[in-house]
Amino acid sequence: MSGNGWTLRPVCEWMAHDPFGKPKPTDVSERSLDLTDERGVVVLRAPRNGYVSFRLLVQGRGEYRLRASVAGGLEVDLYKAWYHRIAGSEGTQTGYYPDALLLVADDLAFRLPDPENRIDGQTTQEFWVDVFVPPDVEPGPTVGRIALRSGSQEVELPLEIEVLDRTV
Repeated sequence: MSGNGWTLRPVCEWMAHDPFGKPKPTDVSERSLDLTDERGVVVLRAPRNGYVSFRLLVQGRGEYRLRASVAGGLEVDLYKAWYHRIAGSEGTQTGYYPDALLLVADDLAFRLPDPENRIDGQTTQEFWVDVFVPPDVEPGPTVGRIALRSGSQEVELPLEIEVLDRTV
């Protein structure tokens, strides 16, 4: 979802991206990893007492806040990726890889480019989204959302999680 210069882009948990929005070269093709349906809703499935996860790419410039929520007793956590600079071999460019995941509080202020990670020209911040389904949750669909707020602008990414009639 996008609006007013900000984009929230969900990607498969197996597809890491650099601070410029490019996929990590060693990861799988993006073509088969779309998490959204024709309505633009992130659609996920999870057993009870289990997790479902995905990566969220925030793209834009300036200060912003993120808030994640899911109904039905499910728990959602956001983790900010920390980019490590990896020196390229002779004749190749330096690369950046998201590695450490830092748990962040709901509605915390962030900036792009990130002043703490200090990457010149950064346009993308990757987050890891974890949704835990407690064992006593009723099976069936539940909804949620991730909202980005920057000043008076808001961009929303709707979520739909199908809780399976299985427990792990």
